[in-house]
Amino acid sequence: MTAKRLPLAVLALSVGLTSTGALMPVAATAAPIAPAVNTATAAAAPAADLLDVDFEDGTAADAAQGRQAVATGDPEIGMDGSLARYVGAFDGDDAYSYALTDQDYTALADGFTVECNFKRDAAATSGEDTLCGNKEAGGFAMVVKGDQAGFMIHAEGGYTFAWADIDAETWYHAAGVYDGESIRLYLDGELAAEAEAGGPMTIPANENAHAVVLGADSGNGVPGQFSAATLDAARLYSAPASAEQVAALNAAFAVEVEAPAAEVFNVDFADGTSAETAQGLEVTTHGAPVIEQDAALGRNTATFDGDDALLYPLGDQYATLGDSMTVECVFRYNGDLPTSGETNMCANKEGGGFSMTMYADRLTFAVNTGSYHNAAIEIEPNEWYHAVGVFDGGSQTVRLYVNGELVAETPTANAEITWPSNPAAHNMVIGADSSNGGSQFHSTSTIASTRIFGDALDAHQVAALNIDAFEGLRDQEAELTASTPAEDSELTRATEFAVEWANPGLVAAGTAYSLDGEPVEPGEIIGSGMQAGEHVIGIEGKTVFGLPISETVTFTSGSIPEGGGTETGQGEGTVTLSARATNPDGGDVTSTFYAGTAALADGGFQGLVDQTPTTLEFDYTEEAALEGGGDSLTADPGEIPFQRFDVAVGEAAEGQSIRWAGTADPNRQVNLLVWNTAQEQWDEVAAGRGLQESELVLSGEIGEDHLDEDGTAAVLVVGEDPFADDLANEVKDGFEDPADYDFSIAHFTDTQYLAEGAAEDAYSEEQQAVWAEAYTSVAEWIVDNAEQKKIEYVAHTGDIMENWHTGTPRADEEEYRQIAVEEFEFVSEAQKILDDSEIPNGVTPGNHDNRSGMDVGPDNLYNQYFGPERYEALEQTQGWKDANATYTPWREGDNENHYDLFTAGGLDFIAVYLGYDVTDEEIEWASGVLEEYSDRNAMIMTHAQRKPSTSPDGRGATFSHDGAKIDEGLLQKHRNVFLALSGHEHGVDIEVRKDVGTQGNNVVELLADYQFYTVSAEELGLTGVDGRSATDMLQFGSSFFRMLQFDVDNAELAVDTYSPLLDDFGATEYDDRNRYNGTEDDTRLPIQLETRKTSFGTNQVMVTTPTDEVIGEATATSGWPASVEWSGLTEGQTYAWYATSRDAETGDELEAGETHQMGVFTASAAGTDTEAPELTVPDHATLTVGDAFDPMAGVSATDTVDGDLTDDVQVMGSVDTATAGSYSLTYVVQDANGNQSVASRAVVVEAAEQPEPVEDFTDNPEGSQYYAPVRWMQEAGITTGYADGTYRKGKDISRGESVAFIYRYIDPEATGGGEDFTDVSEANVFFDEIVWAANAGVTKGYADGRFLPYDSVSRGEFAEFLFRAVQPGEGEWDESFSDVAESHPHHEAISWLASTGVSTGYKDGTYQPNETITRGEVAALMQRYATEVADQD
Repeated sequence: MTAKRLPLAVLALSVGLTSTGALMPVAATAAPIAPAVNTATAAAAPAADLLDVDFEDGTAADAAQGRQAVATGDPEIGMDGSLARYVGAFDGDDAYSYALTDQDYTALADGFTVECNFKRDAAATSGEDTLCGNKEAGGFAMVVKGDQAGFMIHAEGGYTFAWADIDAETWYHAAGVYDGESIRLYLDGELAAEAEAGGPMTIPANENAHAVVLGADSGNGVPGQFSAATLDAARLYSAPASAEQVAALNAAFAVEVEAPAAEVFNVDFADGTSAETAQGLEVTTHGAPVIEQDAALGRNTATFDGDDALLYPLGDQYATLGDSMTVECVFRYNGDLPTSGETNMCANKEGGGFSMTMYADRLTFAVNTGSYHNAAIEIEPNEWYHAVGVFDGGSQTVRLYVNGELVAETPTANAEITWPSNPAAHNMVIGADSSNGGSQFHSTSTIASTRIFGDALDAHQVAALNIDAFEGLRDQEAELTASTPAEDSELTRATEFAVEWANPGLVAAGTAYSLDGEPVEPGEIIGSGMQAGEHVIGIEGKTVFGLPISETVTFTSGSIPEGGGTETGQGEGTVTLSARATNPDGGDVTSTFYAGTAALADGGFQGLVDQTPTTLEFDYTEEAALEGGGDSLTADPGEIPFQRFDVAVGEAAEGQSIRWAGTADPNRQVNLLVWNTAQEQWDEVAAGRGLQESELVLSGEIGEDHLDEDGTAAVLVVGEDPFADDLANEVKDGFEDPADYDFSIAHFTDTQYLAEGAAEDAYSEEQQAVWAEAYTSVAEWIVDNAEQKKIEYVAHTGDIMENWHTGTPRADEEEYRQIAVEEFEFVSEAQKILDDSEIPNGVTPGNHDNRSGMDVGPDNLYNQYFGPERYEALEQTQGWKDANATYTPWREGDNENHYDLFTAGGLDFIAVYLGYDVTDEEIEWASGVLEEYSDRNAMIMTHAQRKPSTSPDGRGATFSHDGAKIDEGLLQKHRNVFLALSGHEHGVDIEVRKDVGTQGNNVVELLADYQFYTVSAEELGLTGVDGRSATDMLQFGSSFFRMLQFDVDNAELAVDTYSPLLDDFGATEYDDRNRYNGTEDDTRLPIQLETRKTSFGTNQVMVTTPTDEVIGEATATSGWPASVEWSGLTEGQTYAWYATSRDAETGDELEAGETHQMGVFTASAAGTDTEAPELTVPDHATLTVGDAFDPMAGVSATDTVDGDLTDDVQVMGSVDTATAGSYSLTYVVQDANGNQSVASRAVVVEAAEQPEPVEDFTDNPEGSQYYAPVRWMQEAGITTGYADGTYRKGKDISRGESVAFIYRYIDPEATGGGEDFTDVSEANVFFDEIVWAANAGVTKGYADGRFLPYDSVSRGEFAEFLFRAVQPGEGEWDESFSDVAESHPHHEAISWLASTGVSTGYKDGTYQPNETITRGEVAALMQRYATEVADQD
């Protein structure tokens, strides 16, 4: 590295550390690798002869006269990272005093020079705070007051000051010169102020005040007027210095530093690559770290998003680094700092090694010398840090330097670093930590450089590295160059809030914006609903170097109404436009309505693509034509449906916008894009999720660049599966209704503590039984509920038991193995509950099952209990066969990894199991399996995939031990993998990941490890057992398991968490760290099954253009609609309109605020039809009393739009045909659009001639049997009786007479037909009646073709004649008579008579169907039917 020359004024570090701000004590250091500081002293610089204190040896010693330094308080001496020199820090109650003699005062009397190089703290001064001085009723001092520095002297009875402006937290070279007559103040070698003082200087009268004091004033024996400042050097010269000599002193203050070169490891992303340049080490990339320019640093950096890492082989360098080493890591932690757990920036730590790590919010340098030793300090997020970790084996110390200053140190147990035992972990990792062949504990960080040095650097060298990293950068101030609204502007309408910074990259994430005290973000629309008056935008934050940002923008506004929506109504041949707006000041709102134009897409095409197009012309599949809209094609996972339209717009105009209206599933998204002809790219102008049972409307502004030379806009509409973790879900105690899902999978993991407790010899049998039940109750519940809950598969993702996790042999190896055997035997029997039920299930070994990946292979302990033979036997059971389930180990005899095939919910699945500490070979095997079964929906069951989340909702964590390797090797490469389940680290994580590796590859990852969750002994019923108290908290969390309930059609997964032991849903309350809010254990997630489809429908695509054509203006009360009418429109044409609503009462001082809204509609007949229907009504009519009259006879109404409206004609008035007189009728008809026609007519009803009254038959006197039925027959014209005036009720009726009576009652319109019977000619008096009866199916006559009209009729025959003639509706005639069996030929007809009450038969319950029927009986049956039954039929 080249030498760097510091500027003359150096901005002090704003470290962003949570500490007192005091410097750490000087640390003992090893010999430097190379000189770090070269002090360039000009020849003209004088030598300090009275006092020379520069702290460079780590003390406050005076090098000029050897004066003793007397400390007040606790001033600290340490390295300043921006100067690369030792400095003294004074915190407002500290000081060093150096006694002065009479001889010294004699030397000062006629003139002298004070050099005092300082940095004033940001804290406010209490008055004239002294930096370097001897001032007590006389003397001199270098002081600070507010934002000024001053040199002062007492002469001729008073003080004289020379003041100059300064900035806090900035280093200054300061020199005060007194020449016996005047004083001069020099800052950074330049004359800053001067004043006449006279002379000689007054010597303080009190001898107790005869001392030069650093950090305070001398006072009467006790320093006073302390300052909060840092001093680089303080010197006192017995002669006044010339301007040239002061400049020379300043030049000496400006040092040149030379940073050491890293000889072991050097990755600097400044060159745009991840190359390691010290050793030429090869890099392996995990994920996709992004190397790009960082605006604040002005150089390339690498950003890691929590899944990325860079790995470099470091094992060959361990010998060089073992006894002493230094790690430099220049980084910025992006986003919120973790609240727990571990993330790494620069590390090689896996059971040994070192790391620059975040443990929660503490930056930590960790070194393992047999155990880990951590030096740590809290830092802030989104801020650049220069972090250096030093391991000094000689002093057995770990030191952490931040921004060039020592902030923490801790002793170590040994003088040598213990390195990771597994060679696969011998990697230096940037962006994460090493694991056995992979990366883990990833951070969300941006890293500028990482270096490793083979020795322990000293403080000077570390400070030099800091200067080299950030030289000239930390003093950058964020400059707000523009804002919308601008300072002192007046806002009149809603606008997008925007800010412009001179260097946006300098503004740290998390900078807060407010409007009148309420949070607001750039990009938000502000102004709507704003009251008239002054408003303030506040900006509070920091730069990425920790400097504070505090800005205000003040502006005014009129009262700006808030739009409340628009409505379009159509009716009575006109269109009503309404706009609603609320005035924040409560006054009326005036709305002006303007006409717009609407250009519609009238054609297009559609298809499927695998990624959103980037060019105007692009390849696609399944082409189909469109006519302005329609349903898109349906896309499978990995496909995107699109529709392409061209809209002929014409000329570009201000305010033009593209508008799409259509439909989409609420869990799908539609993106609206327009081709930018200038940039040759698709611009997304709007996007939105579908709406439930309503139309989705997307709109966005377009400009002239969106129109081609012909004035045409190219529009692209794409459907997207957002695969978003935002599905509605109610947290409740219960599982999903099985009717709402297709199948379920049970998942449990990390049951090690349950197994340990069940096998723990130190426990009583009573306590062992509770631990055992916690495990077995899960398996038993699954078996008992498998059918009802549709449980098709069970997965255990490792750490089945506890005590088989140490990676190396132990001193008590034999005993340790025996404990493991006992635990394995228990869990083997517990899992057998599932095996015996024949539910397909699988397990994978965790680090506690395979000695952290060191006990592997067919002969390992795990395979003795969960080897392939166990599952190969299960394959043969009926349950596995019914599920089409098979098992395959990755190697013969070795179940360390395996895969299961099974069918559930009508889909085929593959579950690939990977044991803890996944190797490259195992990844390659799994990748081949997934490729072979690429047509199956795939799940990864592994132990250490994800770390637990620290967010309340259980989302947002990084990879665990094997996660990055599995992600890189499997999830990103195989689109059929939709789910990954894991355990290992206690807690929950839910990751819904979109576009993993490639666009459209979506994966859900679930961690559900409850092993550390605790339950009280009281709740477990263990109070008093083995001496336990009720409040003992025991790790029974793994009694909870996950139910994953799959909705195949919607491709959704409902997750519920339950403990059969506790009969409790949701483990949240048992979390020992109280991290979550309950949504982590009861949630609903999208999953990318093969059934997941994406589509949308387009109703309309248009471009709207405003015009200045005013439709009308209306004023309305605030919050109420203002409305105007728009007439003369054309049916079927689409129109756009705009409304500008403004405060109707704003005074002259402020321009009226306004809001803009728009509407679009297609004119219908209701808004354009003004033609009334054609109504036809007959002429006047004359009737006779008793005549039938239908007022609608001959009436009709037709409309050019609505068609036949006859049924809608209303008749006003009525005609009483029973009463003679004149009547008036008015006919009214109205079409759907309110157009009305009216017509009238007169109807005259004349009195009728009264007919002669009909006298009773002479043999049917009133009161006689059958009087009423016979009289009814007579009045109805059914019979006229005999010529002698009789009816003859007791006479048998003939067949001809009976059909004649029925015929006359029915009164058919026509008879027709010929001679159907051989014995019935036209001469027969009943010819027409008999012919009708034959044609109507009332009678078929006899087999020989005769009817025998004069024969008598039986009671059964007449029942049949009447039944056939009236043809009653279908029914069940379930009543009958005792003498009418079902076999009787007339049973149905007689049962009908009985069921309807037409006949009640005889008193003895008979009907006597074969007896002849008389004329009186016929009259009775017919009258009862006609008056009591006929209406029902």
